[in-house]
Amino acid sequence: MANVEVLVVAGGGSGGIEFGGGGGGGGIIYKSGEVVAAGDYPIVVGAGGASVSSRIQGNSGNNSTAFGNTAFGGGGGGMFQSVGSDGGSGGGGGGRSTSVGGSATQTGTDGYGYGGGTAISNGNDGGGGGGGAGLVGGDASGVYGGDGGNGFQSSITGTSTYYAGGGGGGTDARKANSIGGAGGLGGGGDGAGNGTGQNADGQAGTANTGGGGGGGSISNDFSGAGGSGIVIISYATDGSDGIDPSSTGGTKTTSGGQTIHTFTADGTFTAVEAVVVAPTVTASAATSITSTTADANGEITATGGEDATERGFVYDTTSQTQPGDVSPATSSYGSVENETGTFGTGTYSLGLTGLTKGTTYYVRAYAKNTEGYAYSAGEVSFATPTPATSPGTMANDTAVGTEAWSGVDNAKASDDNRASNTSSFNDPVLPFITNYLKATNFGFEIPTGATINGILVEIERSERSGDGSVYDSEVKIVKADGSIGTTNKADTATDWPAEAYYPYGGATDLWGETWTASDINDADFGTVLAANVFSGTFVNAAVDHIRITVYYTGAPTITGASTITGISTITF
Repeated sequence: MANVEVLVVAGGGSGGIEFGGGGGGGGIIYKSGEVVAAGDYPIVVGAGGASVSSRIQGNSGNNSTAFGNTAFGGGGGGMFQSVGSDGGSGGGGGGRSTSVGGSATQTGTDGYGYGGGTAISNGNDGGGGGGGAGLVGGDASGVYGGDGGNGFQSSITGTSTYYAGGGGGGTDARKANSIGGAGGLGGGGDGAGNGTGQNADGQAGTANTGGGGGGGSISNDFSGAGGSGIVIISYATDGSDGIDPSSTGGTKTTSGGQTIHTFTADGTFTAVEAVVVAPTVTASAATSITSTTADANGEITATGGEDATERGFVYDTTSQTQPGDVSPATSSYGSVENETGTFGTGTYSLGLTGLTKGTTYYVRAYAKNTEGYAYSAGEVSFATPTPATSPGTMANDTAVGTEAWSGVDNAKASDDNRASNTSSFNDPVLPFITNYLKATNFGFEIPTGATINGILVEIERSERSGDGSVYDSEVKIVKADGSIGTTNKADTATDWPAEAYYPYGGATDLWGETWTASDINDADFGTVLAANVFSGTFVNAAVDHIRITVYYTGAPTITGASTITGISTITF
């Protein structure tokens, strides 16, 4: 069995004649989940009520049917001094009396229809407006015929549209000040009158909307015919509603992942049941990687005709073959992270926890429906980092500058104990450059074979004085052989602010060097800082902490049958 969305709109009623009431809009049946099985279903689209002349009641519209649901035709508008007819939505009352509109017969949970409006007896003798599928018809008033009620608003086609608006009530068009009622939203026709664009004939309801016709003026004129109905059927193109898009009938279009069958005339809808297969799923690069956690990312790109009831990831520290149609517990992967529920197409992420630092993991996405399990064709790998520790070794290096740093070990931790230059109080020789404050021995354990993508140095620095100026002079990298790199990342133009970490380099910045994992892991790898103490009294350059983050990608990145592009840099 399957589910479809269906809108059934009956034909609208025609307007009455001689100050006639507007025709009622066609009744509507709307169901968001009509249950159908494979097979042929007759579709009937009701015609609108025919226009009338002479002093006569408007004709009711014809019924529309689909899947055993019947929408009733709109009621005809009342003629001279007569009540409107009952219908899916009722017709408006006839003029030259206070004739009432007809009642709506379209009722029930899925039915939509409203009654017609009341006529008036005065110098213009306006008819009442026909009822719409979304609103009652308006009463005639003063020089105006009653407006038709608005119709029912639906987005079943992918575009918001009104259906089955009521027709406007007619007036005596021979009189200059008479204004026919406006047709309701949803194809309702305007009533007869002497207003702009109006004449002695009521206007027809719009075809294939179920709109009611407008009321006519006097006996020799014509009322507006009711608009014909329409039947619209919609279901998910991917088969997740249980209907295959090879189903036939009406005019078939697609919009927003839905297949739509539109019937503007009688026909047959042939429902073909979708064949359910396992979902299709892909894996993408892991994100938010730390030494013990990561976010795995996947996407269900096709449901296979039925929503998944389980989705997740399998992972291991060694690459595994494609599992096939087996449960994660039966696969060769050692770990699984999943969730259960009802899942259509779309991306998803789940957190992996309890990981081991400095380890490469191999991940596949998977999903399950009643036809079985499906796994991504390719694996995605990532390496958990070894967390950067604070520098194990701090030193004053006299390779540059004239002023030494004191308390150098204070820069090993962010604890408000600071390394600072030794000359500080009202120094007579300004400006001066400090020696290097050198930080090494960070204790990295980057996996062998990893690709180094970038290095971020962060220095928690501040100016400790009342009125001085301190700037960067040099910020450089220290290589594995102990030599100092040539690239200077110093910000020589900005006075040191209040204490905060200031970044140098970044996730894709290699500082002009080529790196291997062993270079980063070497005890001599690190960074140096020299400060320019430019001016002031009682001024110190102070450093509370230095830390380094290394961004790298584990190797290999992808294994398996599929080619996956756009793998993100793995950072920590």
